[in-house]
Amino acid sequence: MTNPEQEPGMNPILLTSHESSKRTRFLERIAVRSGSSILIALAALELSVAVTFMAGGAITEYHFLLFVAVLLATCVYRNRVEIKPLWRVSAANLVLSLLVVFASFVLAGSTLDLSPDGQSAQMLRISHLASGWNPVYDAEFIDQPDGYILAAAETRFVDSGLGPHMAAASAVKFLGNIEYGKGFNLVLMGAVMLLALAATLGLSLHLRIAVVLAIVAALNPVSVVQSLTTYVDGQVGALIACLVFLTMILLRRPTVLATTAWVATLALLANAKITGIAFALIIGTSALVFLLWKGFPPRLGLASFFTGLILGIGVIGFNGYVLEFVRH
Repeated sequence: MTNPEQEPGMNPILLTSHESSKRTRFLERIAVRSGSSILIALAALELSVAVTFMAGGAITEYHFLLFVAVLLATCVYRNRVEIKPLWRVSAANLVLSLLVVFASFVLAGSTLDLSPDGQSAQMLRISHLASGWNPVYDAEFIDQPDGYILAAAETRFVDSGLGPHMAAASAVKFLGNIEYGKGFNLVLMGAVMLLALAATLGLSLHLRIAVVLAIVAALNPVSVVQSLTTYVDGQVGALIACLVFLTMILLRRPTVLATTAWVATLALLANAKITGIAFALIIGTSALVFLLWKGFPPRLGLASFFTGLILGIGVIGFNGYVLEFVRH
């Protein structure tokens, strides 16, 4: 931990004191584990839906339950380097993660998406997916019972890997209201705040300064404007921020959980929107080069990078990217 007395060029007000180092370290570990758990659970959800589509199935309420189960499993996961007592870290991580998810879906379910595109193309995609549409085997809606004349045109997904819509549809299927579909926008904003807090605390900033920076990072304009809609651009911005903060965290403490979250973020970003592929390639490559330059294990870094892209484009995005490319 940096000592302000040994760093005359640094403002001691911005740096954490020696007395508060244990508390900030505890909060840092909780924040990074909670943020990482959310990203890993969301990636597991989208991955399970994609595999279900490949197998000829449809979205069920069990996909959302899988999200909750993975979230709980990663919360109680114990690292060999974790601080003691371990039960306090796991308990706090569990409570914080569930609080973020619960609050996000309560807020999403109690508000209405009044955006023009949200009430048309976005909700149509989510509604069809929640109603049993399998886009892998029924790309032209032949087996869909509803009478939307423009359904096929309105729900074309060549501009998206359908990742956010698959996650939203699983929430709708489990909770029963289409407004819950926008809950993951808020969940990702919470993940940004947690990871930003962990990254800034890792820089030995004062807790109050770190909290302010974390709030500012989470409340980027695009995410805020689209937080209560089913638009996906806010998720792109949130995932870019998560990727940057996770890179900062890996530089300081490369744990299995943080590395897995980095992989999950790459996969999620590539599927948030087709422009997410460009962001994943550009920002992901830059982050990888920076990590390797700072001494991150090359094999682990390269394996993480290509695993994230393969899962994102080739598996989760199998229908939206691979099949659409073949069809057109």
